[in-house]
Amino acid sequence: MQVTKDQAEKSRYFGFRGWLLFFYISSGVFGTITSGMNVIFPSSSNNLDYFGGDETVSRVVHLIYVLTTIPFLILAPIKHRWAPKLWLFSIWTNWIVFAIALDMPARNSFAFILIVLGLVSVLLMTWYILASKRINATYRHKIRPDKEAVSDAPGVKGENGQILKARQPRRWVLYAVGVPLSIVATLFLGAAFWGLYETNKHRFGDPVPAGVPIMGSQSRYSVTPPTDGWVRVKPGSIGDDDDADLEFYGPNLETWALVRLTKSKETTLNDIVVGRREAIAETTKKLTVSEERTMMAGHELPISFARYEDLAPIIGNGYVWWVAAIDTETIVIEVIAGTNRKKQFQAIEQFVRSLRLLKKATTS
Repeated sequence: MQVTKDQAEKSRYFGFRGWLLFFYISSGVFGTITSGMNVIFPSSSNNLDYFGGDETVSRVVHLIYVLTTIPFLILAPIKHRWAPKLWLFSIWTNWIVFAIALDMPARNSFAFILIVLGLVSVLLMTWYILASKRINATYRHKIRPDKEAVSDAPGVKGENGQILKARQPRRWVLYAVGVPLSIVATLFLGAAFWGLYETNKHRFGDPVPAGVPIMGSQSRYSVTPPTDGWVRVKPGSIGDDDDADLEFYGPNLETWALVRLTKSKETTLNDIVVGRREAIAETTKKLTVSEERTMMAGHELPISFARYEDLAPIIGNGYVWWVAAIDTETIVIEVIAGTNRKKQFQAIEQFVRSLRLLKKATTS
């Protein structure tokens, strides 16, 4: 029933607290901060893959989230009657925008699952916004006669003369819905902050200028970062490869390159190439390969340049790897670079092809 604001304030459900405050902070405040970071730094976000690697689409989607959520964030604490309406508008608008912008053609079934899960979350939040006693009392000034509890004034009459009696609320429904949602929200926030750390940790390396050769162990070889934005990190940062000599991250976490050095054994260049191909093939269900072999400039040694592409990614664009392999008779040098960002496909090829042997490369 509709009551006056003064009468609604006497209900124990009136106030900006409880689950309302929890959802306000978790999905409202932190969600807006996370989306704002994705607007500013779209290339450092893992969920860029959801939009086919298109930074513009990612910026627009997250900007819409920010713009539609901020009015709710402003009006909710002051208990304005428009807050629930703006909340509903925000969650439905953002679900529709995400569903339209989602671009994962390689795995349509996975995209469908994300859309369905998003719809379920939106429906649950819609139910909460419409049915919550706290939201009804605080923003709509509606309480149920003979059922709503009044904190300090049982017996207060509503506008139609009905008596509002104190009664303990049923909590099991709120717990059944709120606890799972709170767990999911907590896990999401934890993943979001961990993701922000993971997607930016490569920025803590040592920047390397474009076009300047970087010499490897004992000056055996050099590689040259093709563009600005690359950083050198300590071996072991990208993977657990004990044979890595140099490691680099590109402009984003998904773009990387490393150089492996192993002792030359009684194997051919073909054996080395096949071994690397088998290792990469284990990471994908459908792989396409193209390879060319030539002679290393200034040395009578054959070198292989191979391109691998994942044609069946779980989300977003498939990974592309470039691998250069050469056996100097004393050591085997492999330059391996990978990315799933279309804008970096040419850069990793240039990085791999920049391998140069120095004078000490063929000496023991």
